[in-house]
Amino acid sequence: MHFYFILFYVFITTISFSSYAQWFESQGQAYINKDIETARTKAIENALKKTLLVSGASVSSIQQVVNGLLTKDELNIRSKGVINAFEIINETRLGKNIIEVTIRADVFPSDEDEEQQCYSVDYRKPILLTRSLLVPREQANIGGIYSIDRAVTQKLSDHIKNSSRFLNVEVNLKTSTSFFRLHKGYQEEQIKDLTKSLARTTDNQFVIYSEINDISVNTGSSSKLKIWKKPPNDRDFSLVVYVYDGLTGEQVFEQSYYTNTLWPKNKRQNMNPNSHKFWTTDYGEGINSLLQTITIDIDEALQCQPSQAKIINVDEEKLLINIGKHHGVKVGDEFSLLLHNNFILQSGKRYDGFNVSPYKVRVTSVTRHNAILQAVNDERLGNVQVNDLVVRY
Repeated sequence: MHFYFILFYVFITTISFSSYAQWFESQGQAYINKDIETARTKAIENALKKTLLVSGASVSSIQQVVNGLLTKDELNIRSKGVINAFEIINETRLGKNIIEVTIRADVFPSDEDEEQQCYSVDYRKPILLTRSLLVPREQANIGGIYSIDRAVTQKLSDHIKNSSRFLNVEVNLKTSTSFFRLHKGYQEEQIKDLTKSLARTTDNQFVIYSEINDISVNTGSSSKLKIWKKPPNDRDFSLVVYVYDGLTGEQVFEQSYYTNTLWPKNKRQNMNPNSHKFWTTDYGEGINSLLQTITIDIDEALQCQPSQAKIINVDEEKLLINIGKHHGVKVGDEFSLLLHNNFILQSGKRYDGFNVSPYKVRVTSVTRHNAILQAVNDERLGNVQVNDLVVRY
Protein backbone atom coordinates (compact mmCIF):
# COMPACT_ATOMS: atom_id res chain seq x y z
CA MET A 1 0.00 0.00 0.00
CA HIS A 2 1.31 3.46 -0.95
CA PHE A 3 0.49 6.76 0.69
CA TYR A 4 0.89 10.11 -1.03
CA PHE A 5 0.38 13.60 0.22
CA ILE A 6 -0.62 16.86 -1.39
CA LEU A 7 1.21 20.15 -1.33
CA PHE A 8 -1.44 22.64 -2.30
CA TYR A 9 -2.26 26.30 -2.67
CA VAL A 10 -5.63 27.37 -1.39
CA PHE A 11 -7.03 30.72 -2.48
CA ILE A 12 -9.21 31.91 0.39
CA THR A 13 -12.22 34.10 -0.34
CA THR A 14 -14.29 35.71 2.39
CA ILE A 15 -17.85 34.46 1.97
CA SER A 16 -21.03 34.41 4.03
CA PHE A 17 -21.31 30.66 4.32
CA SER A 18 -19.01 27.86 5.42
CA SER A 19 -17.32 25.58 2.93
CA TYR A 20 -17.04 22.03 4.13
CA ALA A 21 -15.24 18.91 3.07
CA GLN A 22 -16.61 15.58 1.97
CA TRP A 23 -14.75 12.30 1.59
CA PHE A 24 -15.02 10.37 -1.68
CA GLU A 25 -13.48 7.05 -2.64
CA SER A 26 -12.87 6.24 -6.30
CA GLN A 27 -10.80 4.03 -8.58
CA GLY A 28 -8.59 4.97 -11.50
CA GLN A 29 -6.87 2.82 -14.11
CA ALA A 30 -4.03 3.31 -16.56
CA TYR A 31 -2.06 1.23 -19.06
CA ILE A 32 1.58 0.58 -18.28
CA ASN A 33 3.29 1.76 -21.46
CA LYS A 34 6.69 2.89 -20.23
CA ASP A 35 7.15 2.48 -16.51
CA ILE A 36 5.03 1.77 -13.44
CA GLU A 37 5.51 5.23 -11.89
CA THR A 38 4.11 7.07 -14.91
CA ALA A 39 1.18 4.67 -15.08
CA ARG A 40 0.47 5.12 -11.39
CA THR A 41 0.40 8.91 -11.84
CA LYS A 42 -2.11 8.61 -14.67
CA ALA A 43 -4.25 6.21 -12.63
CA ILE A 44 -4.28 8.65 -9.72
CA GLU A 45 -5.23 11.52 -12.04
CA ASN A 46 -8.03 9.39 -13.48
CA ALA A 47 -9.39 8.67 -9.98
CA LEU A 48 -9.08 12.31 -8.92
CA LYS A 49 -10.94 13.47 -12.02
CA LYS A 50 -13.88 11.22 -11.15
CA THR A 51 -13.87 12.60 -7.61
CA LEU A 52 -13.77 16.22 -8.79
CA LEU A 53 -16.63 15.67 -11.21
CA VAL A 54 -19.03 14.19 -8.67
CA SER A 55 -18.14 16.87 -6.12
CA GLY A 56 -19.32 19.59 -8.51
CA ALA A 57 -16.09 20.94 -10.01
CA SER A 58 -15.85 21.68 -13.72
CA VAL A 59 -12.85 19.96 -15.24
CA SER A 60 -12.27 20.13 -18.99
CA SER A 61 -8.75 18.84 -18.48
CA ILE A 62 -7.32 17.22 -15.36
CA GLN A 63 -4.13 19.19 -15.93
CA GLN A 64 -6.06 22.34 -14.99
CA VAL A 65 -6.37 21.02 -11.47
CA VAL A 66 -3.63 18.45 -10.98
CA ASN A 67 -0.06 19.18 -12.08
CA GLY A 68 1.90 16.38 -10.47
CA LEU A 69 5.40 15.01 -10.47
CA LEU A 70 5.67 11.50 -9.08
CA THR A 71 8.79 10.33 -7.28
CA LYS A 72 9.30 7.22 -5.19
CA ASP A 73 8.34 8.98 -1.97
CA GLU A 74 5.96 11.73 -2.84
CA LEU A 75 3.39 13.06 -5.29
CA ASN A 76 3.34 16.86 -5.39
CA ILE A 77 -0.06 18.28 -6.31
CA ARG A 78 -0.94 21.90 -6.92
CA SER A 79 -4.63 22.67 -6.86
CA LYS A 80 -6.95 25.60 -6.17
CA GLY A 81 -8.70 24.61 -3.00
CA VAL A 82 -10.56 21.65 -4.54
CA ILE A 83 -8.54 18.67 -3.32
CA ASN A 84 -7.55 19.25 0.28
CA ALA A 85 -5.93 15.86 0.86
CA PHE A 86 -6.01 12.33 -0.44
CA GLU A 87 -4.41 8.96 0.10
CA ILE A 88 -4.04 5.80 -1.92
CA ILE A 89 -5.71 3.04 0.03
CA ASN A 90 -5.19 0.23 -2.47
CA GLU A 91 -3.19 -0.57 -5.60
CA THR A 92 -3.60 -3.64 -7.79
CA ARG A 93 -2.41 -4.97 -11.14
CA LEU A 94 -5.06 -6.07 -13.60
CA GLY A 95 -3.18 -8.44 -15.82
CA LYS A 96 0.26 -7.44 -17.04
CA ASN A 97 -0.44 -4.03 -18.51
CA ILE A 98 -3.02 -2.29 -16.32
CA ILE A 99 -2.64 -0.69 -12.91
CA GLU A 100 -5.64 0.25 -10.76
CA VAL A 101 -5.48 2.53 -7.73
CA THR A 102 -8.16 3.28 -5.15
CA ILE A 103 -7.96 6.72 -3.56
CA ARG A 104 -9.81 8.45 -0.75
CA ALA A 105 -9.99 12.20 -1.31
CA ASP A 106 -11.03 15.05 0.97
CA VAL A 107 -12.78 17.60 -1.27
CA PHE A 108 -13.60 21.23 -0.53
CA PRO A 109 -15.88 23.15 -2.92
CA SER A 110 -13.85 25.78 -4.76
CA ASP A 111 -15.20 29.32 -5.00
CA GLU A 112 -13.01 30.25 -7.96
CA ASP A 113 -14.49 30.36 -11.47
CA GLU A 114 -17.90 29.65 -9.97
CA GLU A 115 -19.85 29.80 -13.22
CA GLN A 116 -17.69 27.08 -14.78
CA GLN A 117 -18.20 24.80 -11.79
CA CYS A 118 -21.98 24.66 -11.98
CA TYR A 119 -22.69 21.33 -13.59
CA SER A 120 -26.23 21.17 -12.26
CA VAL A 121 -27.62 24.71 -12.26
CA ASP A 122 -30.50 23.50 -14.43
CA TYR A 123 -31.70 21.30 -11.56
CA ARG A 124 -33.85 22.52 -8.70
CA LYS A 125 -32.61 21.22 -5.38
CA PRO A 126 -35.27 20.13 -2.85
CA ILE A 127 -35.05 22.11 0.39
CA LEU A 128 -37.00 21.90 3.65
CA LEU A 129 -37.92 25.19 5.36
CA THR A 130 -38.58 24.66 9.07
CA ARG A 131 -40.62 27.02 11.24
CA SER A 132 -38.71 30.04 12.48
CA LEU A 133 -38.19 30.49 16.20
CA LEU A 134 -39.24 33.73 17.87
CA VAL A 135 -36.76 34.11 20.74
CA PRO A 136 -37.89 37.29 22.55
CA ARG A 137 -41.61 36.40 22.73
CA GLU A 138 -42.23 39.21 25.25
CA GLN A 139 -41.38 41.73 22.50
CA ALA A 140 -44.44 40.51 20.59
CA ASN A 141 -46.70 42.08 23.23
CA ILE A 142 -46.74 45.33 21.29
CA GLY A 143 -49.13 44.70 18.46
CA GLY A 144 -49.85 41.15 19.62
CA ILE A 145 -47.70 39.72 16.80
CA TYR A 146 -47.08 36.37 18.50
CA SER A 147 -47.57 34.45 15.24
CA ILE A 148 -44.87 36.40 13.37
CA ASP A 149 -42.66 33.29 13.37
CA ARG A 150 -45.20 31.33 11.29
CA ALA A 151 -46.00 34.32 9.08
CA VAL A 152 -42.35 35.03 8.27
CA THR A 153 -41.69 31.36 7.53
CA GLN A 154 -44.66 31.20 5.16
CA LYS A 155 -43.69 34.45 3.45
CA LEU A 156 -40.10 33.23 2.94
CA SER A 157 -41.50 29.99 1.48
CA ASP A 158 -43.62 32.04 -0.94
CA HIS A 159 -40.57 34.02 -2.05
CA ILE A 160 -38.55 30.86 -2.69
CA LYS A 161 -41.43 29.30 -4.63
CA ASN A 162 -41.95 32.39 -6.77
CA SER A 163 -38.41 33.71 -7.19
CA SER A 164 -35.83 30.96 -6.69
CA ARG A 165 -34.14 29.61 -9.79
CA PHE A 166 -32.46 26.64 -8.13
CA LEU A 167 -34.67 25.47 -5.25
CA ASN A 168 -37.91 23.57 -4.69
CA VAL A 169 -39.14 24.35 -1.20
CA GLU A 170 -41.24 22.33 1.21
CA VAL A 171 -42.36 24.17 4.34
CA ASN A 172 -43.14 22.74 7.78
CA LEU A 173 -45.14 25.15 9.94
CA LYS A 174 -46.70 22.63 12.32
CA THR A 175 -43.83 22.03 14.72
CA SER A 176 -40.60 23.70 15.71
CA THR A 177 -37.36 21.74 15.82
CA SER A 178 -34.75 21.26 18.53
CA PHE A 179 -32.13 22.96 16.35
CA PHE A 180 -31.87 26.16 18.37
CA ARG A 181 -31.52 24.40 21.70
CA LEU A 182 -28.78 22.24 20.18
CA HIS A 183 -27.13 25.21 18.52
CA LYS A 184 -27.09 27.18 21.75
CA GLY A 185 -25.38 24.22 23.43
CA TYR A 186 -22.79 23.82 20.64
CA GLN A 187 -24.01 20.25 20.05
CA GLU A 188 -22.80 19.93 16.46
CA GLU A 189 -23.08 16.17 16.16
CA GLN A 190 -26.70 16.25 17.38
CA ILE A 191 -27.46 19.00 14.85
CA LYS A 192 -26.05 16.78 12.11
CA ASP A 193 -28.24 13.89 13.23
CA LEU A 194 -31.32 16.13 13.39
CA THR A 195 -30.68 17.58 9.94
CA LYS A 196 -30.06 14.20 8.32
CA SER A 197 -33.20 12.82 9.94
CA LEU A 198 -35.36 15.72 8.71
CA ALA A 199 -33.93 15.50 5.20
CA ARG A 200 -34.37 11.74 5.07
CA THR A 201 -37.98 11.70 6.26
CA THR A 202 -39.04 14.56 3.96
CA ASP A 203 -36.93 13.62 0.90
CA ASN A 204 -35.05 16.93 0.81
CA GLN A 205 -31.40 17.70 0.05
CA PHE A 206 -31.07 20.81 2.28
CA VAL A 207 -32.69 22.11 5.47
CA ILE A 208 -33.25 25.76 6.45
CA TYR A 209 -33.45 26.92 10.07
CA SER A 210 -34.10 30.53 11.10
CA GLU A 211 -34.31 32.54 14.32
CA ILE A 212 -36.05 35.86 14.94
CA ASN A 213 -34.02 37.48 17.71
CA ASP A 214 -35.24 41.07 17.81
CA ILE A 215 -38.66 42.71 17.17
CA SER A 216 -38.33 45.50 19.73
CA VAL A 217 -40.05 48.88 19.39
CA ASN A 218 -37.95 52.02 19.89
CA THR A 219 -40.21 54.74 21.30
CA GLY A 220 -37.55 57.39 21.86
CA SER A 221 -37.76 60.01 24.59
CA SER A 222 -40.49 62.65 24.67
CA SER A 223 -39.66 66.29 25.14
CA LYS A 224 -41.04 67.82 28.33
CA LEU A 225 -41.78 71.01 26.46
CA LYS A 226 -43.66 69.26 23.65
CA ILE A 227 -45.04 66.26 25.43
CA TRP A 228 -48.10 66.26 23.16
CA LYS A 229 -45.86 65.56 20.14
CA LYS A 230 -44.85 61.95 20.43
CA PRO A 231 -41.98 60.81 18.18
CA PRO A 232 -42.83 58.20 15.53
CA ASN A 233 -42.20 54.60 16.60
CA ASP A 234 -39.73 52.49 14.73
CA ARG A 235 -39.37 48.74 15.17
CA ASP A 236 -36.46 46.37 14.67
CA PHE A 237 -36.55 43.06 12.90
CA SER A 238 -33.53 40.76 13.10
CA LEU A 239 -33.33 37.27 11.61
CA VAL A 240 -30.53 34.69 11.45
CA VAL A 241 -30.74 32.07 8.69
CA TYR A 242 -28.89 28.74 8.64
CA VAL A 243 -28.80 26.22 5.77
CA TYR A 244 -27.55 22.67 6.29
CA ASP A 245 -26.77 19.85 3.88
CA GLY A 246 -29.26 17.07 4.58
CA LEU A 247 -26.87 14.34 3.49
CA THR A 248 -23.85 15.21 5.63
CA GLY A 249 -25.50 17.37 8.29
CA GLU A 250 -22.88 20.07 7.64
CA GLN A 251 -23.65 23.79 7.62
CA VAL A 252 -23.35 25.39 4.17
CA PHE A 253 -24.76 28.88 4.82
CA GLU A 254 -25.25 31.29 7.73
CA GLN A 255 -26.18 34.96 7.60
CA SER A 256 -27.75 37.58 9.87
CA TYR A 257 -30.28 40.08 8.49
CA TYR A 258 -31.66 43.29 10.00
CA THR A 259 -34.11 46.03 9.14
CA ASN A 260 -35.67 48.93 11.03
CA THR A 261 -38.91 50.55 9.84
CA LEU A 262 -41.89 52.49 11.17
CA TRP A 263 -44.48 50.78 13.32
CA PRO A 264 -48.06 52.15 13.61
CA LYS A 265 -48.22 54.87 16.27
CA ASN A 266 -51.05 53.24 18.18
CA LYS A 267 -49.11 50.64 20.16
CA ARG A 268 -52.30 49.21 21.61
CA GLN A 269 -53.60 48.27 18.18
CA ASN A 270 -53.12 44.56 17.50
CA MET A 271 -51.84 43.50 14.09
CA ASN A 272 -52.27 40.00 12.67
CA PRO A 273 -48.96 39.03 10.95
CA ASN A 274 -50.91 36.67 8.71
CA SER A 275 -53.13 39.47 7.38
CA HIS A 276 -52.75 41.50 4.21
CA LYS A 277 -52.99 44.66 6.34
CA PHE A 278 -49.85 43.75 8.28
CA TRP A 279 -47.78 43.25 5.13
CA THR A 280 -48.86 46.61 3.70
CA THR A 281 -47.56 48.53 6.73
CA ASP A 282 -44.08 50.04 6.59
CA TYR A 283 -42.92 47.38 9.02
CA GLY A 284 -44.37 44.52 6.98
CA GLU A 285 -42.93 45.90 3.74
CA GLY A 286 -39.51 46.19 5.37
CA ILE A 287 -39.58 42.54 6.43
CA ASN A 288 -40.86 41.49 3.01
CA SER A 289 -37.95 43.26 1.30
CA LEU A 290 -35.54 41.54 3.67
CA LEU A 291 -37.02 38.11 2.83
CA GLN A 292 -36.51 38.81 -0.88
CA THR A 293 -32.82 39.45 -0.18
CA ILE A 294 -32.58 36.22 1.84
CA THR A 295 -34.09 34.24 -1.04
CA ILE A 296 -31.49 35.63 -3.46
CA ASP A 297 -28.63 34.93 -1.05
CA ILE A 298 -29.66 31.30 -0.42
CA ASP A 299 -30.20 30.77 -4.14
CA GLU A 300 -26.71 32.00 -4.96
CA ALA A 301 -25.16 29.99 -2.12
CA LEU A 302 -26.70 26.70 -3.28
CA GLN A 303 -26.75 27.06 -7.06
CA CYS A 304 -23.44 25.25 -7.56
CA GLN A 305 -23.93 22.63 -4.90
CA PRO A 306 -24.07 19.25 -6.70
CA SER A 307 -27.60 18.02 -7.36
CA GLN A 308 -27.91 14.78 -5.45
CA ALA A 309 -30.84 12.38 -5.51
CA LYS A 310 -31.57 9.39 -3.33
CA ILE A 311 -32.20 5.94 -4.76
CA ILE A 312 -35.54 4.85 -3.30
CA ASN A 313 -35.98 1.56 -5.13
CA VAL A 314 -33.78 -0.96 -6.94
CA ASP A 315 -35.52 -3.34 -9.36
CA GLU A 316 -33.00 -5.57 -11.13
CA GLU A 317 -31.04 -3.09 -13.28
CA LYS A 318 -33.49 -0.18 -12.89
CA LEU A 319 -33.13 2.54 -10.26
CA LEU A 320 -35.90 4.82 -9.00
CA ILE A 321 -34.77 8.22 -7.63
CA ASN A 322 -36.63 10.87 -5.64
CA ILE A 323 -36.42 13.78 -8.11
CA GLY A 324 -38.19 14.24 -11.44
CA LYS A 325 -39.60 16.81 -13.90
CA HIS A 326 -40.46 19.16 -11.05
CA HIS A 327 -36.72 19.43 -10.34
CA GLY A 328 -35.62 19.74 -13.98
CA VAL A 329 -34.77 16.09 -14.73
CA LYS A 330 -35.14 15.05 -18.38
CA VAL A 331 -34.96 11.75 -20.27
CA GLY A 332 -31.36 11.20 -21.36
CA ASP A 333 -29.75 12.98 -18.40
CA GLU A 334 -26.75 11.10 -17.03
CA PHE A 335 -25.70 10.71 -13.40
CA SER A 336 -22.81 9.21 -11.48
CA LEU A 337 -23.43 6.68 -8.73
CA LEU A 338 -22.27 7.27 -5.15
CA LEU A 339 -22.36 4.19 -2.94
CA HIS A 340 -22.35 4.73 0.81
CA ASN A 341 -19.07 3.75 2.47
CA ASN A 342 -18.87 5.03 6.04
CA PHE A 343 -15.51 4.54 7.71
CA ILE A 344 -13.65 5.25 10.94
CA LEU A 345 -10.20 6.86 11.00
CA GLN A 346 -7.45 5.86 13.42
CA SER A 347 -8.49 8.78 15.62
CA GLY A 348 -11.82 7.05 16.12
CA LYS A 349 -13.83 9.75 14.32
CA ARG A 350 -16.49 8.44 11.99
CA TYR A 351 -16.95 9.88 8.50
CA ASP A 352 -19.80 9.60 6.02
CA GLY A 353 -18.04 8.67 2.80
CA PHE A 354 -18.84 7.37 -0.67
CA ASN A 355 -17.47 5.04 -3.26
CA VAL A 356 -17.64 6.58 -6.72
CA SER A 357 -19.00 3.83 -8.95
CA PRO A 358 -17.27 3.39 -12.33
CA TYR A 359 -20.72 3.10 -13.96
CA LYS A 360 -22.88 5.90 -15.28
CA VAL A 361 -26.67 5.77 -15.25
CA ARG A 362 -29.09 7.46 -17.64
CA VAL A 363 -32.70 8.60 -17.19
CA THR A 364 -35.05 6.42 -19.26
CA SER A 365 -38.39 7.74 -17.99
CA VAL A 366 -39.47 10.58 -15.73
CA THR A 367 -42.56 11.66 -13.79
CA ARG A 368 -43.18 14.85 -11.84
CA HIS A 369 -41.34 13.76 -8.70
CA ASN A 370 -39.40 10.63 -9.73
CA ALA A 371 -37.22 9.22 -12.46
CA ILE A 372 -36.11 5.75 -13.57
CA LEU A 373 -32.48 5.21 -14.53
CA GLN A 374 -30.55 2.38 -16.13
CA ALA A 375 -26.86 1.82 -16.64
CA VAL A 376 -25.33 3.31 -19.76
CA ASN A 377 -24.55 0.55 -22.30
CA ASP A 378 -26.74 -1.85 -20.27
CA GLU A 379 -23.86 -2.72 -17.93
CA ARG A 380 -24.58 -4.50 -14.66
CA LEU A 381 -24.59 -2.02 -11.81
CA GLY A 382 -23.28 -4.24 -9.05
CA ASN A 383 -24.00 -3.61 -5.39
CA VAL A 384 -26.38 -0.62 -5.61
CA GLN A 385 -28.74 -0.29 -2.65
CA VAL A 386 -31.65 1.85 -1.53
CA ASN A 387 -30.42 5.16 -0.02
CA ASP A 388 -27.31 5.23 -2.22
CA LEU A 389 -27.07 8.42 -4.29
CA VAL A 390 -26.88 9.60 -7.86
CA VAL A 391 -25.20 12.94 -8.55
CA ARG A 392 -25.43 15.20 -11.58
CA TYR A 393 -21.92 15.84 -12.90
